Amino acid sequence: MRNRWLRFVAVATGLLLTCTVREGWCQSDATSLSGSVKDTSGAAVPGASVIVTNEATGVKRDARTNGDGTYVVNALLPGL
Repeated sequence: MRNRWLRFVAVATGLLLTCTVREGWCQSDATSLSGSVKDTSGAAVPGASVIVTNEATGVKRDARTNGDGTYVVNALLPGL
């Protein structure tokens, strides 16, 4: 019985440490936004400026599209 309890504690501790070290495995309040910018003919627009604004907090994040016209903005926090 004691060995089972020790094994349980060891596994639970390992999971907890893994969760704190590997943020991707844990819940997070942050999110990301991705998309693409195209002109009226449907062609990708590389190097376009994209501004993401949190209307609740006024925080702005800038991004640029890559050669395919796509962009990604990471670590966006929710507005409260």
